[in-house]
Amino acid sequence: MLRTVLALAVALAWESVVSATQAPCNAAHVCGADMGFSVHAAAQLSGEAQLVDDLLAQLPKLDHIGGGRRLQALLPLQNINLTLLTSRTSLNLAEAGVAGTLPDTWSQLTQLQRINLYYNDVEGTLPASWSTLTALTELILGWNWFEGTIPPEWSTLVNVRILGLETNLMTGSLPPAWSGLSGLWYLSLVNNTFEGTLPSEYSSLSGLQSLFTTNNAMTGTLPDAYSMLSSATRLYLGTNRHGGSLPASWSALRQLYALDLSNNTLTGTLPSAWSTLTRLTYLNLSDNAFANDGALPVEWTTSIPLLR
Repeated sequence: MLRTVLALAVALAWESVVSATQAPCNAAHVCGADMGFSVHAAAQLSGEAQLVDDLLAQLPKLDHIGGGRRLQALLPLQNINLTLLTSRTSLNLAEAGVAGTLPDTWSQLTQLQRINLYYNDVEGTLPASWSTLTALTELILGWNWFEGTIPPEWSTLVNVRILGLETNLMTGSLPPAWSGLSGLWYLSLVNNTFEGTLPSEYSSLSGLQSLFTTNNAMTGTLPDAYSMLSSATRLYLGTNRHGGSLPASWSALRQLYALDLSNNTLTGTLPSAWSTLTRLTYLNLSDNAFANDGALPVEWTTSIPLLR
């Protein structure tokens, strides 16, 4: 029941579509609204298909719900016959009622381009051996029970575009080695207990468009080097423990349309240089410790259409 309620809350928060003109800035420094979508939705937009019949042929007692298939009982992933997967390039078991752990043997499935295990009961750690799956473009593991740390060995997955680990039980710091994920454009780490600083090395991810680290235990300052993320359109770094001032260098992030830095311990004044962020349709700076009550610079109100 709790997971169902959480899922509904996230769906309402992330998938509501509200025009910026209907949500002007309020006293809490929240401006506009983001037309967000979950990493699972991103995968669906890419054309991920339902799991094919021959993969499920080994399983008894199937319920047919709408156009999809859901198992009546939890299926341990390690019980899936590996030979049924060797010719597959896509494996979609999203919301399919699977459980168990991620099999090390799947590291042999080097032809796989997409793995979607969104919203199941899979647990355990992320196997370092999956570093061999270099053909992957989408790896979606959100809304499960994974624990442990992120394997730096996965830095070999240079073709991954969508990587979702949101809403698990993962800990530890973000590996600087992931700066090698040169194809990455969507990274969601929301709702875990990651700690440590944002690796400045991630500034080399020139194609990264969306970064979500909301609701973790991240510390340190916002890296000046992230001004090099020239493709970034959405940065959600709220509900962490980031301190220090807002880097003026982020004025270079001119593709940004959604920025959430709320519920941190950020200080100083709001940099007038950010007046270049003219594409913003959502801005949330609430619940920080800015000087002058976070007064908006006049340059913002004259240059950023959202704030006019």
